[in-house]
Amino acid sequence: MSHATVHIVDDDDSVREGLGALMRVEDLSVRLYASGQALLDARPKGEGCVVTDVHMPQMSGIELTRRLKASGSDMRVMVVTGRTDRTLREEALAAGAAAFLDKPFTADEFVAAVRAMLEDA
Repeated sequence: MSHATVHIVDDDDSVREGLGALMRVEDLSVRLYASGQALLDARPKGEGCVVTDVHMPQMSGIELTRRLKASGSDMRVMVVTGRTDRTLREEALAAGAAAFLDKPFTADEFVAAVRAMLEDA
């Protein structure tokens, strides 16, 4: 897990930067992306995981999850959202997400979920 990178995808600058800062405080390597397409264009390789918001312009976090899985990526994906329902959770998991986290969440909950994904990778 020492070379694992947490790839955070969120169109909200403050959320993206805040989660990135939290990962750095936890001594985790992190890369930030303002869109799903930006992550796909970067073609991240190696160990790590992806944390993506569900509701973003152009490409949802669920569509990003589908595209990552279709490309053969073995990075685990956690989908986060502030507007959830059972159907959305089921759709994310069916698309290949390893985890689903509802906002609001605490820093401890987020860190625990990310670490669990990295350890299971």
